[in-house]
Amino acid sequence: MPISRPRATRRAPIVELATTTGLELLPLAGAEAEKLRAQYKFFAEDEIPAGVYKDVPAVKTLAVGAQWVTSSKLSADLVYEVTKAMWSDKTRAALDTGHAKGKVIRKETALAGLGIPLHAGAEKFYKEAGLLK
Repeated sequence: MPISRPRATRRAPIVELATTTGLELLPLAGAEAEKLRAQYKFFAEDEIPAGVYKDVPAVKTLAVGAQWVTSSKLSADLVYEVTKAMWSDKTRAALDTGHAKGKVIRKETALAGLGIPLHAGAEKFYKEAGLLK
């Protein structure tokens, strides 16, 4: 069974190429990106920030967001409380000071690219938060 390498290690060859030879990242945006997003609902708009690779400006792209998955057998009350805790001030502080991507994990975009149905408890939270009708 293949073992996934940590993200920084997978990125190393691209970092080396950018440093030694230079590179250009092509955007995945506009009509082409919208066509993919219409066909594959799990894609979300994203951006590779400037400076991730030496001398490479920011570029628009698509990404597959992380999804927290649970069993439909868990109670709505439990999943509601877990979802609420995920978006608490304490969790927000941990996200903001942890991994660099933590800062871009936002409640307002939590449902972007959702590829599976929400659990009833999570749905209740997002409705109360005004993110679902």
